[in-house]
Amino acid sequence: MGRDRKEFVLPPKEVIGTGDAFEECARLVFPKGVKVIENFAFLGQTFEEVVFPAGLESIGAGAFEACESLKSVVLPKSLENLGENAFGQCTALKSVTFEGEGPAIIEGGTFCGCTSLETIELPQKVQALGSELAFDGVFEGCCSLKEIALPKGFQWINPGTFSGCTSLEKINFPETLIGIGENALAYTAVREIVLPEGVTDFYGVATGCKNLWRIVLPSTVKTLSYMGFGGLEKLREVILPRHFEKDLALYADEETRARVHFIFI
Repeated sequence: MGRDRKEFVLPPKEVIGTGDAFEECARLVFPKGVKVIENFAFLGQTFEEVVFPAGLESIGAGAFEACESLKSVVLPKSLENLGENAFGQCTALKSVTFEGEGPAIIEGGTFCGCTSLETIELPQKVQALGSELAFDGVFEGCCSLKEIALPKGFQWINPGTFSGCTSLEKINFPETLIGIGENALAYTAVREIVLPEGVTDFYGVATGCKNLWRIVLPSTVKTLSYMGFGGLEKLREVILPRHFEKDLALYADEETRARVHFIFI
């Protein structure tokens, strides 16, 4: 039987870890009753499809990292925890589907380096992508991802989340957004950034965004990065709080100030 038709069903147990043997297969099936997949359990394996059971609660850090043949993932509604780099570097992964409304936090690096990822619909209860301490952004380097919708109630885009998503053109910022971290949108294809009231920092968010022409910052923004508007060659309009007007030379060099229309409100 060729590998493209081979299936392996894991034995029934609540916790699956690195010590559980399985055969090389194209389709890996988890039986009913599995609740936890431990850290690095299937690191670097070659299956193309994985079937998760209803009732699965946790997928550990690096559990499917570098599974370079994995093409799609459907995560059950029972899932509460998705660990760091759980699917990082799965370079053939094209789609991810959440059947439920959680988890509340998608940890850093979860889909980092998934260069084929085209579509993902975030669950409704997600409030944060990554963390301040995560080494990798959740979607860092996902160069095929073109757009993403952040659900109502979403609060935090942590550092590096979309860095290097070079095809990402469209991202909404819900009114509930509180924070957007350094390099969160660096080297993306976004054309416009309009942040809602409540966001306080805009520090290196858009480094290297070659298509960015307009930025709108709310009155709540208190921190900008030094020369933060420099190097954005297509930037033409920036709307920002009036308290930055007297120090504009700190945030935009002479060439940028001559080219960009800065509006203070």
